[in-house]
Amino acid sequence: MERTLAPNRVVRDTFESAGLRAIEAGILVQQVAATYAAYADRIAAGGDSVLAQLDPLEFEAGLIALRAHAAHVDPVSVTEPIDFFVFANSAVSSAGRCG
Repeated sequence: MERTLAPNRVVRDTFESAGLRAIEAGILVQQVAATYAAYADRIAAGGDSVLAQLDPLEFEAGLIALRAHAAHVDPVSVTEPIDFFVFANSAVSSAGRCG
């Protein structure tokens, strides 16, 4: 995944070099599936560009391991952390910030 996604510092630097100012950053935790079994079904259907880069045998081995894990832990929801950034025009004062 590190090969696919830009590091947080690069994201911030890119927007700040365009004249924006970072005013907030953090991590949200999002539920991506109600159970690990449902997550395995979704992954098996394809469509994830990062997983599509895996060798097919590695992908299948991972899917088998995920289904085995699901059999032991479900029903447990699957979550993933998502980085977020909030930028403002540098000309806008901090008094105009919401929150």
